[in-house]
Amino acid sequence: MCILKVEYFSSLAAGYEPRYLAILQYADKEINKMVLAFQNLVEVPDEVMEHYQVIQGVLYRNNPDGKPLLVVPSIIHKDLLE
Repeated sequence: MCILKVEYFSSLAAGYEPRYLAILQYADKEINKMVLAFQNLVEVPDEVMEHYQVIQGVLYRNNPDGKPLLVVPSIIHKDLLE
């Protein structure tokens, strides 16, 4: 699982709409369980859930500095990190 700061991601991937990212996150085997947990379709411990949030249907990891970190689907790792 790859995590990027939101402002860094925004500058790199302006072409990715939230709806598209949400679909890619749902399809990613590593991320899927957390996405389903926010839809109350699977059980995930509260201790894990408190580290994540969903904004506009997209999964983010909470960051101590207050800026959410995008959980990047593996299929677009290469696009974003080149």
